[in-house]
Amino acid sequence: MAFGSKQELAGKGVIQSEGGGLGGGKITLSNKFDETDFQPVNIKQVAEVDIGVTKRQKALTQHPVDSYYFVKTDGKTFLKIVDYQKF
Repeated sequence: MAFGSKQELAGKGVIQSEGGGLGGGKITLSNKFDETDFQPVNIKQVAEVDIGVTKRQKALTQHPVDSYYFVKTDGKTFLKIVDYQKF
């Protein structure tokens, strides 16, 4: 799992834009990223991930949207895993 702004993730090579700059086009995962930029997570033991202070949140993932959700608490954003078997 990796998280950050579009610019941060693009700078690390995690995401890329197809059909335009980062402001337009389709954002996809890149295959040219450094795996050390990702934090391994055991989804059977971790029910939430602290993403920090964010204005907006969006997941670029292959996980089903009904297996997780975002919640803000005390100004921080958390990704909550609600169905680890789907996630």
